[in-house]
Amino acid sequence: MTTRRSTIVVVEDDSAMRRAIQRLLRAAGWRACAFGSAESFVDADSRDVACLVVDIRLPGLSGPEMVDLLQQRRALPPLVFITAHLDAAPRVAHEVLLKPFSGTELLEAVGRAIARAG
Repeated sequence: MTTRRSTIVVVEDDSAMRRAIQRLLRAAGWRACAFGSAESFVDADSRDVACLVVDIRLPGLSGPEMVDLLQQRRALPPLVFITAHLDAAPRVAHEVLLKPFSGTELLEAVGRAIARAG
């Protein structure tokens, strides 16, 4: 069972978007941890992750490439991809949100992703 003590990880290269998502998740009662690149998240300790919120188009390692790498190493937590380019959305995501999205839409997508995976 996932509790609000678990962490939602945000991987987003746009610093303003990253901070806004992190603040929203924390205001909703989640622990939130944010990374500016896929590489920085892959190298971090990522235990106790309830859900990943990942931008598809990241500089360097893309969101889908990061997910492929993670799947080779361990089970993938629930995943919400965010993008301004819906044509690039991979099928592995539990949810895909098109930018711009509302805070409510993001929180609902995270909740659905966690529920589907649970």
